[in-house]
Amino acid sequence: MKIPTPEPYGGDSDVEIFETWLLSVLRWMVVNRHCGPEYDELRVQAMGLFLKDEAITWFNDEVDPDRVIDQVRY
Repeated sequence: MKIPTPEPYGGDSDVEIFETWLLSVLRWMVVNRHCGPEYDELRVQAMGLFLKDEAITWFNDEVDPDRVIDQVRY
């Protein structure tokens, strides 16, 4: 069974849109068994996959300014 991924969140200020998106991402993480403290870093990175527009710009600047780059350096 292919598990559908949540639609990306773009930064809409409507709280209901944000909460619906957040619940879909959390549900996706549970179904994919990304639970527990050992998955903290994976969950942070996964959140970036489900963002677009203003939201991904904020995420890259505030949440993950160096993590991805540091991980892919040789």
